[in-house]
Amino acid sequence: MNKCKGFSLVELMVGMLVGLLVLLATTSMAVQFSQSQRAGLGANTVLADGASALEVMGHSLRHAGLGFINQVNYGSAGQVCTSFAGVTPFAPLAIAQGPLTDTLSIAYGDDTVGVSSPKITQSPFPTSMGLVQFANTSQFLVGKQVVVADSAGSCNLATVTAVTPATASFNGTATGSALVGFYPIGKLHKETWSVTNGKLQFTDVDRGQVIVADHVVAIKAQFGLMDATENFAGYGTAGAAAGNIHSIRVALVLKNTSRQKGTGATCTSSNGGAPNKNVPIDNWGITVDVSAIPDWQCYTFKVITQTFPLRNFMWGE
Repeated sequence: MNKCKGFSLVELMVGMLVGLLVLLATTSMAVQFSQSQRAGLGANTVLADGASALEVMGHSLRHAGLGFINQVNYGSAGQVCTSFAGVTPFAPLAIAQGPLTDTLSIAYGDDTVGVSSPKITQSPFPTSMGLVQFANTSQFLVGKQVVVADSAGSCNLATVTAVTPATASFNGTATGSALVGFYPIGKLHKETWSVTNGKLQFTDVDRGQVIVADHVVAIKAQFGLMDATENFAGYGTAGAAAGNIHSIRVALVLKNTSRQKGTGATCTSSNGGAPNKNVPIDNWGITVDVSAIPDWQCYTFKVITQTFPLRNFMWGE
């Protein structure tokens, strides 16, 4: 008589319990790995988007002052323009600092042919743009724009309406002071870069508002300064230190797309410690306070920086 020996009911239940515990542990590890992987991919995606956004911004920053070469001295001595089209003081690039994010204003032309004003042969200097006499008018093209400077230090924008070999007429508003310079710039472009509702964007007349990147908390920017002997004198805001501005460095503060567990103050940082609302920008000596962002404790923040040379202009403070 053969006797078949199998598992008892208790043994079977114990084995099933052990198997379920192993399966639960494996599933938990897989979930944690997946969450960690998503967080890492989210951080990498945000950094990649930030780098691409900086490159787009850098394209505009490198254009700042294009068409204004040798036209306007932006320093306190020998200025041609103390203001331009109602903007005082005028500069091809300006930083407006904010409590969380800065705003960058960029101005440039698209004509690099006319780098100085043709000589005005009219005497005394004209006070009207109707018909101005020049030694050479080859730099003027009908429909193109010019910066018109007067003897009082104010500049305005005008459009070329007619050209002969010795005269040119312009459509613009004269101030009543003697007009001492007509500087061809082709067409003036003005861009304003800002961060609104987590989106990096710029606005201009031609394209309106263009969103460049999401998950951006703030822009921070500083000018690169040269001292009187053209030695690098560090970074700061315009007016913060004497010298010439030769570059700009920009930082983007980015928010990770992946949210950590918890809500509000119950969230902890990725290393288990208390979150820090002040995000440091390395080597700048400044931090960005992100506590105004809803549930800021539940996100990690990254900073990406880049320095851009300003090739098309230089001005003293």
